[in-house]
Amino acid sequence: GVDKNNVHEVVPVGGFTRTTNVQQHITELCDGKEPSWSINPGEAAAHDAVENYRLEESGEIDITYTFRDGAFDVEPTVMKQRGRVLEEGTGTEWRVQVFWPIESAYLIAWVDDTYERAIVGVPSRSHVWLLSRDVGLSRAEFDDLSGRVASLGYDPAALRRVPHRTSTPNR
Repeated sequence: GVDKNNVHEVVPVGGFTRTTNVQQHITELCDGKEPSWSINPGEAAAHDAVENYRLEESGEIDITYTFRDGAFDVEPTVMKQRGRVLEEGTGTEWRVQVFWPIESAYLIAWVDDTYERAIVGVPSRSHVWLLSRDVGLSRAEFDDLSGRVASLGYDPAALRRVPHRTSTPNR
């Protein structure tokens, strides 16, 4: 085995390491030493990433995250998740369950007037995402949204543009 005292940095990778409870367990295993979360483990090598949301009659949200891991020419990976709105009045705080019984908290931090762009983050401000209905986000739009990310208390340096093919993915 590896002596914990000889470990200088822990960089978790894999989709489930982004959930709050798994992150807490990793920190406990490392005797309280915080892992490096500079890379979003479930999305670090994602290509053609698309997240679809469907509101069910029950009020739950069916979430399907589809991506190609590491390259355009690999088969897509599909992750099914369930979500629910925690704050009924504002709809800004969600809980998402990647697998039972673990839920992760997400904040809908900002949405533009046309619902074409959104900023979603976690309450601790450790992760943030720019969501766009099209893949043609210009550099100027990206820079503008990065400024908005910073004004919301998130680190814009943590943003990573996901490689997409030139066509707009299905929504």
